[in-house]
Amino acid sequence: MPARIRADRQGAGAARSAVPAHPNRRGCVAGVMEWRVPMSDDDDLPPPWDTSRIDMHDNRQVAYWAERWNVTPMQLEAAVDSVGDSTAAVARLLGKKAVP
Repeated sequence: MPARIRADRQGAGAARSAVPAHPNRRGCVAGVMEWRVPMSDDDDLPPPWDTSRIDMHDNRQVAYWAERWNVTPMQLEAAVDSVGDSTAAVARLLGKKAVP
């Protein structure tokens, strides 16, 4: 049994919650849960889509790849039109590092 629940059952921590900790939970104040929301500056989080292809109809992907490769969206669009939507092919054409 987690120490957090055990302490509540023993009465040692009246203000503690008996709910087991969730990996995205930061804490609980007055019953209000605070969840970790992925932010645009979280470099350790991968994009939430397939990184082997570029969907030029998805503005988030266009912005992501343009910023990652330091090109304009128009340059990215021209590269995709030229070699297709494969990120490896586009990176090769732009002379940038491909996705691992």
